Amino acid sequence: MTNLETILFIVEYHNTNIILIFSTGDDMSESEKVKGKNPLLGTSSLWKGWGVEVVSKFNAQFQNWLMGLETSNGLTEIFDHFNGIPKTHLKYIASWDKQITLLNRSYQMDQLIYREAEKVINSYENQFTRNFTDHYIGLIYFVYSKFDGISSVLYVGICHRDGRDNNLNANLHLNNTEFFCRWGDDFARHIGGLSNAVFHNGYPEEQKYFRFANTLFSFTPESIKLKFPVFFQIYAVQPREILLNVPVTSLDELEVYFIQHLNPLVNSIGFD
Repeated sequence: MTNLETILFIVEYHNTNIILIFSTGDDMSESEKVKGKNPLLGTSSLWKGWGVEVVSKFNAQFQNWLMGLETSNGLTEIFDHFNGIPKTHLKYIASWDKQITLLNRSYQMDQLIYREAEKVINSYENQFTRNFTDHYIGLIYFVYSKFDGISSVLYVGICHRDGRDNNLNANLHLNNTEFFCRWGDDFARHIGGLSNAVFHNGYPEEQKYFRFANTLFSFTPESIKLKFPVFFQIYAVQPREILLNVPVTSLDELEVYFIQHLNPLVNSIGFD
């Protein structure tokens, strides 16, 4: 979102939206006026060094909260890339007797996942320990882009602490590259699924991830490039906490609430 230091006016509108009027720091002429500069939202107007953005109150609260995560965790890109060209590596699949091409996560993303997931894993391991109070029910994460300083959420996902038979969720086995908090290289996880869609690795369900991949990349059989920088934040959720004025009753309900109120592009086109 627009840097808070540049916001000059905040106007409430019909009790549901707010209008942010801010300084862009640019001396733009009237002929340089740009509307919908964010290709994903198309809601902002910029002219003569001023900007106007209309967002819901919840979205405005979320943007401030997301900026707080960025301050604590750093602005974290998902993919390791060079000037938008994703870096990749090969993995041998014994059952297929073939090598497949996989997208590389960024080092910063890996470290962020390790740090937040460790809170949840520690909570699982100590859930019956007397006087242990640092409990977590899982993780919620956000994939988003940024245009003119405004974050556009593309995807909201969750990772539960508890798996089948109340064991630790397999996705929290971070030493297993296939899982890695749903960002592993198995075809049913995000890196594996996106890689399969982009590089046609041979798994039959690539169409599901093709919609996700097509949002993030421009790709042909000969080339691939990010359409824009893609960012990531993840947050360990405690039971019964109040998150953005939303009481947490379950991780699933929290995910649904965020999806309904942020309308992330990838979730909205049927990707679960």
